[in-house]
Amino acid sequence: MDYKDENGEEHHVSVPLPIIIKDNEGVHTFLSSSIAHGHEHDGYTLEEGQVVSTKGIQKATLFAIISGKQKSNEVFFDFSITKNAASMFLSVIFMAVIFIGMARNYKNLNYQKVLVNYWSR
Repeated sequence: MDYKDENGEEHHVSVPLPIIIKDNEGVHTFLSSSIAHGHEHDGYTLEEGQVVSTKGIQKATLFAIISGKQKSNEVFFDFSITKNAASMFLSVIFMAVIFIGMARNYKNLNYQKVLVNYWSR
């Protein structure tokens, strides 16, 4: 997202998402901002929006592992949270807050008073 300040200069704003990688060395967790713009962290960097290894190991694909073309100890698994997953989590939290609030109000509602007011019109 970009915005212009009072001087008319454009500034780029982004929210760094968590990167979770499992390889034969263990689990690596860091933010996407630490590998953006060509930076490297724990042997990983971003190229064209995809996490790639600078250690020469490939990203695991499900069908290649099932078919035996890739061995699980020679690849890395990327469990990163994407923009779509993050927006889905935020939507679920937002809807849960709304529905829980509605349920509490509905539970405290006096039905007899509502019906009397409705039918007395």
